[in-house]
Amino acid sequence: MALVWSEKYTIPYFQVNTREEMHLSSLLNVLVMASEHQTEALGVGEDKTHAHGVGWVITQYHMAFQRMPKVGDQVELRTAATSRNRFFCYRDFWVMDDAGQEMVHITATFVMMSFATRKMVPIIDELVAPFHTAEEKKVLKFPRITKMDYTGAPAKPYRVRYQDIDSNHHVNNVHYFDWMIDTLPLDFILHHRLVQVDIRYEREIQYGDTAESLYLSDTENPLITHHLIRHDGETNTEAIYHWEED
Repeated sequence: MALVWSEKYTIPYFQVNTREEMHLSSLLNVLVMASEHQTEALGVGEDKTHAHGVGWVITQYHMAFQRMPKVGDQVELRTAATSRNRFFCYRDFWVMDDAGQEMVHITATFVMMSFATRKMVPIIDELVAPFHTAEEKKVLKFPRITKMDYTGAPAKPYRVRYQDIDSNHHVNNVHYFDWMIDTLPLDFILHHRLVQVDIRYEREIQYGDTAESLYLSDTENPLITHHLIRHDGETNTEAIYHWEED
């Protein structure tokens, strides 16, 4: 049975937006922080991982939101490494309110990346054994992210700064959420809330690169937005956001 890690967290003012809801990037940061606390407690933290010349990289997220945490909320962060196969590890994250009700549920795919080759390598058993994660041959299927033609779509450039880079020496993937949401009209952001996000990371973005963030509204459903991050004409990240009117 997978080991569930739990810790309490109070949402500070500097992690919320004008709606007093937690930024999506901040939410992912604190949830990944909780998972890092678990890896450290189990003796397979970043130092141990880097000693093998590898790092954990997230390649995909599926997120469902009942409601976003707000400033001052006292929540419980939960996470568990739920299953794995030769190349992929799957981890779930939950945010629970102070009444024990689920606010957020996220599933993520992690892979191991070699620092020498910058490519995916097989999972090192020594680094995952303490989690008692179920080993399965099947690959978990995530909702499909539709390929879109972004010709003529609004685009914003973002030059990668030093503070955007993480310990794996590429852009921390939470910044992509800020870049994506920043392309949307302000009036839309102020009057809609997220209910689901699916995102897939395909290529790294490095220090000094200038990426572009583009978005399209769905032609059939105005409550769906499609997002693309690209660099030098190549796709780095694609996502689809589902919204609900307030």
